[in-house]
Amino acid sequence: MTNAQTIDADMLAPHIFGTGEPLLCLGFAEPTGSALLQQLSASRQIFATPAHRAVAALQTPATAKFTVLARSSEIGAALTLAAAHTDEIEALVLLAPSKAAVEENADRLAEVKVQILFLAGTLDMEGGEAATAFKRKLAASHLVYVYDAGRDMDTERPDAVAKVTQDFLTRRDKFLVSNADGRITR
Repeated sequence: MTNAQTIDADMLAPHIFGTGEPLLCLGFAEPTGSALLQQLSASRQIFATPAHRAVAALQTPATAKFTVLARSSEIGAALTLAAAHTDEIEALVLLAPSKAAVEENADRLAEVKVQILFLAGTLDMEGGEAATAFKRKLAASHLVYVYDAGRDMDTERPDAVAKVTQDFLTRRDKFLVSNADGRITR
């Protein structure tokens, strides 16, 4: 770590809880009410904020590296952050991508140099197709299907999403899914 300034927490997020490595969460309206974020806060400091606040805060040099967790509506913002803030953003976890997100961000993908985990629900056909399209464009990324979940997998299957997210964030480049078909079923 350097002697650089830390990110101003008031600027970054109205909701901060947990301890450990920082996780910047985009697209969560009530983070303290999110079962997923509650589980992740056991090992990470959770910063839940609108994307525009994250961009403003990341203009200040930070001593900590962030991982970004983004729901479908904020995937474009997460990719923009990762492309623009390569020194501050280490990895992305993107939930339920959409076809629109693939189309809107096709040009930006070449600029993203961080590790990415795409999560799609098995009940979300569009999300699965979009995640597969992203995976084809970013060969080094990971794609995992969450069994029996749709677009709202973070509320439908928070335990499964938290488990695979924690595994990815812990092991990064050693991340492997043990199930042959890549589905998280527990």
